[in-house]
Amino acid sequence: MNIPTKCESEIRQIVNSYNFAKKQGTQLINKLHSIFNMNGVPEVKKSDLEKNESRVFIIAERLDDLACLDATMVEELITSVELKIEKYIDIMRNFILANSEVAIPWLSLPGVGLISCTSILAYIGDGSRFYTPKQLRNYVGLVPRIDQSGDHNWQGGTSSFGCMPVRRNIMQCAWALDHLKSNCILKDEWDKIVNRGKRKSKVAIHVANKLLSIGWSLQRSKKLYAGFGDYTNLKKKLKREKLEGIDTSSFIELA
Repeated sequence: MNIPTKCESEIRQIVNSYNFAKKQGTQLINKLHSIFNMNGVPEVKKSDLEKNESRVFIIAERLDDLACLDATMVEELITSVELKIEKYIDIMRNFILANSEVAIPWLSLPGVGLISCTSILAYIGDGSRFYTPKQLRNYVGLVPRIDQSGDHNWQGGTSSFGCMPVRRNIMQCAWALDHLKSNCILKDEWDKIVNRGKRKSKVAIHVANKLLSIGWSLQRSKKLYAGFGDYTNLKKKLKREKLEGIDTSSFIELA
């Protein structure tokens, strides 16, 4: 296994810091929500506290005295974390733009956005250090635990070992297919397996493995995912993620 380059090490740290900041933000929102509950304002929902303007207005309107002061200080911490998250996203966006040739095949996959693509590039890159898709899946940790002893063969759930940042993100990408409105081959496969009665958690693991395998193959062939029939979804995604400046000249599919 090759030693990570300086750039890879730095972007891995950014990915980890982003994940930490997101966790902090969630904890602080929960803390702010609990302040409302403890002061007899249970009708305020967590979703009402997601935006800064909404939080400030609700605090001023529904709380007073020390409760208002406490909530205001928590709100200031939330705003500070949100600013950090925006900076991390800007860094990741610039990283994707600078590595567009490797990024586009991953971005062409359903469910893979700016955050998940950055995580994949930071730890997997173009996948060239993995000789087979199975090696990649083993690295990520999306393979079942197997215990073989004599005549006994036992297969359990996925291993807890592997690259956690990629595993977390690729699983989120897989779960996104459950709500995907556009038709594509992987979405059809998701629906088909779910309709057979398979638990969605199992289906998500299956699809996540598919995403990794397809992504690895796309990097090797220098092609894009064609499961949507065209590349309209990819172009919309690049616009949504503010990646319109990404270099697509090496992919004739996007010409």
